[in-house]
Amino acid sequence: MRTNGARRERSESLAHGWRGAILFALIALLVVAGCGGQSATTAPTPSAQPSPTATATPTPTATSTPSPTPTPRPAPTATPKPTATPIPSACIPAPGIKPVSTTVIRSVATSQQWVSLTFDSDGGSAGNAARYLDILSARHVTTTWFLTGDFARANPSVVQRIAREGHDVGNHTNDHADLISPPRSDSFICQELTRANSAISALTGHTTRPYFRPPYGDYNWQARTLAARLGYRTIYWSIDPRDWDPATTADDIVSRVLNASSLRPGAIILMHVNSPHEAEALDRVIAGLEQRGYTIVPLSQLLNG
Repeated sequence: MRTNGARRERSESLAHGWRGAILFALIALLVVAGCGGQSATTAPTPSAQPSPTATATPTPTATSTPSPTPTPRPAPTATPKPTATPIPSACIPAPGIKPVSTTVIRSVATSQQWVSLTFDSDGGSAGNAARYLDILSARHVTTTWFLTGDFARANPSVVQRIAREGHDVGNHTNDHADLISPPRSDSFICQELTRANSAISALTGHTTRPYFRPPYGDYNWQARTLAARLGYRTIYWSIDPRDWDPATTADDIVSRVLNASSLRPGAIILMHVNSPHEAEALDRVIAGLEQRGYTIVPLSQLLNG
């Protein structure tokens, strides 16, 4: 009986074990089937990914660029007004002397049949001055003499005779210096004029104004402006017979004056105290001018007539 009971107990135990195994298998099968079915029938809906919200790009804040700091500038230095160059004392006219025109006079417009003879001294030598004066006196002709200070100091009696016989006396500088070469200072030019005037006027009692002739005929704006400031008109000429040239004969002098294309009323004729042949030609020149109807007058009459 014990055998049957053991068998039954073992059979029940086995049956109980199989039932448990089967039950476990069924549960597992159901679980697997549930998972598989879900996978086959319903695909899980993917979660809608939220569209990324467009992030507004921030508007760049206008960066205020700092204004550049201006480079400090030095305070402008006031430009000093140019100081006027002082006028040399020699260029200051004496009281009562007024400036005159700077225009150079080469001839004079006149309705009269007048011409002027002018004589230049070029140093201290008296040259042919006495012979000229004799001829002029005999012809009753008055002229104009441009004398240097050196001439006046060396020949006081001749200068006094020139003035005494009614001739004009003009300024030909102190020592016949070229006024433009080399370049001259204002003071130099003015002293040439003032020293000559002092020497001549001391002998004649009259100023040499208003007549000035530059040595060698060389002048520029400076020379004639300074002369005008001192009351001198710059006198040139319209006829030059080149009597200063040793190669020029007396006949040449006569011909160059009487046949000059510029011989007309108001002509100014240049002659020289130290001309080698002027003394031989002068009387013939005067006679020829008078035969042509001209009257020889000094500059004072020609300019003011």
